[in-house]
Amino acid sequence: APVVAVARCRHVGPDPIGLERIGGSGSANGCIRLLGHVVRPEGFIPTNGFPSNERVEVRVEVSDMRVATTSRRWWLVALAFVGSYGALALYLRAVPANIVDREVLIWVDGGAVSFLDGTMDFVSWFTDLRPRLVLGAIGIAVIALTGRYRLAVAVTAAIAVTAVPINVVDLVGGIVVGRARPNGASFAAFPSGHTLGTIVQFGVGIYLVVRLAWHRRFILVTVTALAVPMVLVGPARVLTRAHWTTDVLGAYLLGVTSLIVVVLVIESVEQWLTERGWLGESREALARRRR
Repeated sequence: APVVAVARCRHVGPDPIGLERIGGSGSANGCIRLLGHVVRPEGFIPTNGFPSNERVEVRVEVSDMRVATTSRRWWLVALAFVGSYGALALYLRAVPANIVDREVLIWVDGGAVSFLDGTMDFVSWFTDLRPRLVLGAIGIAVIALTGRYRLAVAVTAAIAVTAVPINVVDLVGGIVVGRARPNGASFAAFPSGHTLGTIVQFGVGIYLVVRLAWHRRFILVTVTALAVPMVLVGPARVLTRAHWTTDVLGAYLLGVTSLIVVVLVIESVEQWLTERGWLGESREALARRRR
C-alpha cells in the first residue's frame, strides 16, 4: 500500500504540468503543488522524506489565501497601466503635435540610423499578425504534444476570452486620439498594434517557458530570444515611420496590461479545469518529469 503523508501549504497557483516542492511544513518534508487534493502515486515527485522508488500518495491541505492576494495585486498593477494608457490617450487628443513625436521624427528623417532600415523592416514583418499567429499555433501545439493538455486549453481559452476586450480598448484609444500616421497611412495611429500584439504574445511565451522548462540554460536562451522582438518592435515601428513615438509608448502600456490579464485568465482557467479533474497531464509527460 502507498505511504500516506499530510502536509500543509499555501496554494500559489495551479500547476497543470506536475508537482514540485514549494516549501512549508508537514510530514511530507515540505509542501507540494498539486493536481487536485489527492495525488496519485504516478504523479508524485518524492521529496527528501521518501526514497525515489517508493510509492507515495500525498494528501495536502491547501489554503487559497495567497493566490487570491497575489491575483488582486496583479489586477491593481494592470489597472495602473491601463489608467496610464488612458491618460496618455487624453493627452495626445489635447496635444497631438507634441514635442516628443516631432523631435523624434525629425531625427529619423535626418537619416542618423538609416543603416538599420533593413533590420527594422524585418522586425516589423516578423511581428506582424500572420507570423505571430503561426508561432502561437506552433507553441500551443508543442504544449499539447508534450501531454500538457490542460495548459494548452487554458492558453487557447485565455486568448479567445481576452482578444475582444483588448481590441476594443485598442480601438477606443485610436478613436480618442484620432490622428494619422507619420507615413500618411489611413489606419489609426494610436496605439501600435504590432507592439501591442508582440508584447502580449511573446510575453506569454516567456511566462510559459519559465514555468515549463527545467534547464536553466534553455530558459535563459529562450527567454532572451523571446524578449528581443519585444524590445525591438517599438523602435522598428518608429524608424519605419509607421507610428509616432507616443503610439509605441501607448502600446507598451496597454501591452503590459493585456499580458497581466491574459496570464491571470490562464491560471483561472487552469484552476477551473483542475477542480473538475479535466484534461490532466498524460502519463508520458509525468514519466518525463520523473526522470
